[in-house]
Amino acid sequence: MTTLLPEQIRQRIGCLTASRIGDAIGKTAAGKYRSERMTYLKQLVAERMTDVAAEFFVTADMQWGIDQEDAARQAYEAETGLIVVECGSIMHPVIDNALATPDGLVGSDGMIEIKCPRTTTYLGWLLDDKAPEQHQAQMLWQLACAKRKWCDFVAFDPRVVRGPQVMVRRFEPTFDQLHDIEMEAIKFLAEVDAVFNQVIND
Repeated sequence: MTTLLPEQIRQRIGCLTASRIGDAIGKTAAGKYRSERMTYLKQLVAERMTDVAAEFFVTADMQWGIDQEDAARQAYEAETGLIVVECGSIMHPVIDNALATPDGLVGSDGMIEIKCPRTTTYLGWLLDDKAPEQHQAQMLWQLACAKRKWCDFVAFDPRVVRGPQVMVRRFEPTFDQLHDIEMEAIKFLAEVDAVFNQVIND
C-alpha cells in the first residue's frame, strides 16, 4: 500500500481507484452486486459534492504494511534481479475519473503490487502457486490504467526467520479479463455520474 502525498489524495477525489475496484464490481455467488458497491458509489458522489476526499482510517496492520514497503521493494529486486521504478497515480487513458497507484513499474511491460500481511496470511499465500484471488481485481485495474501486461504480486514478511521472507507470484491476465473489468468500471462510473447529476440538478 503506497503512502499517498496530499496532491495524490486530491487527484483521487471522486475517482474509481484500484484499491477500491473490488467494492465497485464485486458480486455475490448469485451474481448480484454486493452492498459495498452502493456504499462506495455514495462515497464518490459525496467527494464530488464537497470536493473533499473521504477520511481514510489506517489500521495497525495497514501501517505495518506502509512501513515495510521500501524493504519489500528491495527484497523483490534482490530476489528477481529486476529494477523497480516508483511512480505516482496513473489516470486511465480513456476512462474519465479512473486511476491507479501502482507500487512500482518494472521494465516496459510490468509492475508490482506489494502486500505485507500477518504471518498466517503470508503462509497461506506461500502454499499457493498463484496470486491471491482477492487481490486480482486490484492488479487488473492497475494494469488496465497503465496499459501493461503483467503484475508481480509481492508478499513480504521480515518477521520470518525460517523460510523465505519474500514471495513473488506473477499475474498476467488475458485480454478478455482486462476488457471485462474496464466494462464494469465504465458501468459503475456511469452510475456515479447519474446519481451526482441527479443530486446537483434537484
